[in-house]
Amino acid sequence: MISYTPIGFVHSPFQQTVGMPIQAVAARGVPGRIDLAPEYHAGLQDIEEFEYTIR
Repeated sequence: MISYTPIGFVHSPFQQTVGMPIQAVAARGVPGRIDLAPEYHAGLQDIEEFEYTIR
């Protein structure tokens, strides 16, 4: 059995994939945020130095 535990949550005005922009450039000015669990904050230290991240 595989069990997943979220490390954070994405908050966006888009509630479904229909009508959601595929490219970020098409959503410029659209508010959104990611709330990451505090125990993962250290893993993002200095992330602003990078132009791209790989998921």
